Amino acid sequence: MNGNSLANFELKPKWLVTQKRSGCSLTALPISCSSDSGSVSSTQLNGTVVNYLTNNGQRVARISDLITLANKIIGGTLIPGSIGPDLIPVPSLSSVFGMVGGFNELFDECRAFVGYFDCKKTCANLNSNCTSVVIPFAEKVTPANSSNNLTPTVGVFPNPYHDNVTFVIGSPIDAKGSLKIYNAMGQLISNVFQGSVSAGKSKSILFTAPVADGSLFYIYEQNGQKVTGKLIKQ
Repeated sequence: MNGNSLANFELKPKWLVTQKRSGCSLTALPISCSSDSGSVSSTQLNGTVVNYLTNNGQRVARISDLITLANKIIGGTLIPGSIGPDLIPVPSLSSVFGMVGGFNELFDECRAFVGYFDCKKTCANLNSNCTSVVIPFAEKVTPANSSNNLTPTVGVFPNPYHDNVTFVIGSPIDAKGSLKIYNAMGQLISNVFQGSVSAGKSKSILFTAPVADGSLFYIYEQNGQKVTGKLIKQ
């Protein structure tokens, strides 16, 4: 990963196509379809993950960014479903790990990168144009007015933090909420926010953390529901 082409490999919300090679040396050649009709493999990259990493196409994302995202979710500094730094919901754990596992399979046994395409490629259509554009995979989103999707979201960035933290609260309904900060002993540090939130609109709240060692914890309450998380000091 460090310092080689895999870490810098660009991610796109398209079909990624690879082909078997005769070996792992620099001189190894792709195995032709005439020799092996299954030598070509296609996998459609998860559009939800790629769009999050690229800020909906506004920047380039690479495998190293994917690994960083996975580590942040594992470490609890990003919560799936919460609003991320770019005001885009953080992808689910399964979708992020599914892409990581997908790359392991795509380049297994030194397979060669063929390219990105708008349709699935096999040996049968490898050299032909795509006749239709495939819509990138996106996770199912329940409408905001659905009774099954009344849970608010809380995004936190940066996290780990140095002094200032921005909370971004998202709610599918108009409601009143409160955001409180506690230390590791369970003592209330600050009542950061108490007021109204509007359906479908993000509310940003700046919090200046006290000078203290150790982690802090936040609890956001709204209509009897709670969203909790940890603030990690740099």
